[in-house]
Amino acid sequence: MATASRLGLQEQDFRQKGRALLPTGPLGWTKRAQKQMVLFRDWWRVDDVTTKLVRVVARWKFKFGSRAPCQARAWLLPEAAGISRSAGDGGDLLGLPGLQNGEVCPHQEPQSGPFAPPAPAGHPGLHIRKGYQEKDTDPHFSVITKLKGVSAIRVQGLGERLWDVADYVKPPQGESVFFLATNFITTPNQTQGLCPEHPSIPDGNCQRDSDCSAREPVVNGNGIKTGKCLRWNDTGGTCEIYGWCPVENKTLPRKPHLIEAGNFTLFIKNTVNFAKFNFSRTNVLKTTDGAYFKHCRYDALESPFCPVFRIRDMVESAGASFEELALKGAAVGLRIDWDCDADRAPSQCHPGYSFNLLDKGFNFRTASYYRAPLSPPSRSLLKLYGIRFDISVRGQAGKFSIVPTVVNVGTGAAFLGVATVVCDLVLLYLDAKADFYRSEKYEEAKPPKDKNDQAAS
Repeated sequence: MATASRLGLQEQDFRQKGRALLPTGPLGWTKRAQKQMVLFRDWWRVDDVTTKLVRVVARWKFKFGSRAPCQARAWLLPEAAGISRSAGDGGDLLGLPGLQNGEVCPHQEPQSGPFAPPAPAGHPGLHIRKGYQEKDTDPHFSVITKLKGVSAIRVQGLGERLWDVADYVKPPQGESVFFLATNFITTPNQTQGLCPEHPSIPDGNCQRDSDCSAREPVVNGNGIKTGKCLRWNDTGGTCEIYGWCPVENKTLPRKPHLIEAGNFTLFIKNTVNFAKFNFSRTNVLKTTDGAYFKHCRYDALESPFCPVFRIRDMVESAGASFEELALKGAAVGLRIDWDCDADRAPSQCHPGYSFNLLDKGFNFRTASYYRAPLSPPSRSLLKLYGIRFDISVRGQAGKFSIVPTVVNVGTGAAFLGVATVVCDLVLLYLDAKADFYRSEKYEEAKPPKDKNDQAAS
């Protein structure tokens, strides 16, 4: 308030001088020799170090950044920017370009809303960065996941089959890393015996029996060579192997079998504990309504404590298409961020969720084994494609402590002392009117007259 009052008095003092000395019109900013006099007179009448520093930076920022006059005024501190809003209004006191006759700077109201920048209040290191708080950046946490959904499909060789949680979720324990099956290739009714290797295996191709060394495993193949070459035609054949026959089917379907997995829901329960402050939070709403989590969906504004997500929404939030990833699989990362202020009510500590695509292409094999009376063991092989979800948790909490408060206040006080030196160096050695500033800052003292000169006079 003191600075604003001081600036208001100077505005009245120099308003008439500024209008009389300074040129008007479009060339007013280029002809600024006389404008510097008003600037430096005003400079020494204002002893606020922060205002001095802002004025120097504002002039240089405008000079090299080509800011418009109104933008340059708005960039300054509120009390400095509030001096003037129209042409010939004394804005030259700050060393900023003059406005055209009749031009008016629009009044800019402060922004509001969740994406508005924080208003500068007090020391930025104390208020914005919360330099008055002690931090705990290593919380203990637990993650529990549950997937819900069911689909029925018809597959050649298997017929009609119902898929539920026990089929498409691996592992079933509900950990922070899990796999959701979206597609598969099936090889039903395999038994151990002799059969030809798949033609797509390079080490299994042959022209004669000598190309198939007995008892050697096929590199990247499905079994062990028996020493025979089974020719398909005159161009060649494949080695006979001992393994699970018939060998694995490698034909990938054009569309994902489990496309309905996009509508499945994922429930995530995350609990964090900041041991330093004995402070714990969970992302699950405490409610007596047992059906609440069966119909709610997560929304940052409407339902921040309903951690139920649709799989398709999660994939799209990672910037990918579910249909594309469901065909050959992928890895998606889900990060939960906690930024808690232990000086406020615990209900104001909300988690944030972010998704990103880690990799494309993910699959593994699994089998179901059967044994019937008087029959050899058999199995159905499944090569599963799907989305692997990796859930990570990051968090920090802060609480008021006298030690960081004193450290930051001392640092700010030291910075204000340096600011005066920096301003002087800029104006003495870098500014275009350094000579004029030096003559105003330092006054030459004339030597005292000699006694003989005094007597002569």
